[in-house]
Amino acid sequence: FKMLIIEDNRKYVEELTIIARRHQIILEHAPCLRDGKDLYEEKGESKYYSGVVLDYYCKRERGQESVDENFVMAAAKYFGPNTVIPIVVITGTKSKQEHIKKQCANEFKVYFKGKDEEEMLNYLGSEAKRQPENTIRRKHQIAFDMIGKHFKSKSAEVEVALVSCLQ
Repeated sequence: FKMLIIEDNRKYVEELTIIARRHQIILEHAPCLRDGKDLYEEKGESKYYSGVVLDYYCKRERGQESVDENFVMAAAKYFGPNTVIPIVVITGTKSKQEHIKKQCANEFKVYFKGKDEEEMLNYLGSEAKRQPENTIRRKHQIAFDMIGKHFKSKSAEVEVALVSCLQ
């Protein structure tokens, strides 16, 4: 299952990627919301991605000096109303955990870095298994494996087209 992660801490993403592989999840990383939107739109949105992981405090734009306190609300405006895939928030800010849980309660499940990664990945994996696009991908796994090998730069576009054809 392919998931988009928008997180400004590259080292954390590398560590989470190792854990995610055990859950059959491939994380595609964007270091800011702008890059995340670009990847999401370029790759076919929820037809390609099975979930989105948002860092609670992150950057909106490339080159931004500091994290944005309202990042997750900006991401919610973009992803929330248009998205049928699960979106979760992860944070490492221990001092504001209760505040963050309350702020995200109606929109996203909240998980905490260094504590909830397995729970978060279990949730995302179980949700991904129920998505019709992923049922098609599992049923026709050989075809989708070939796409990755033969259509490197256009594989997302070809995958989305094949899913649409097989639905």
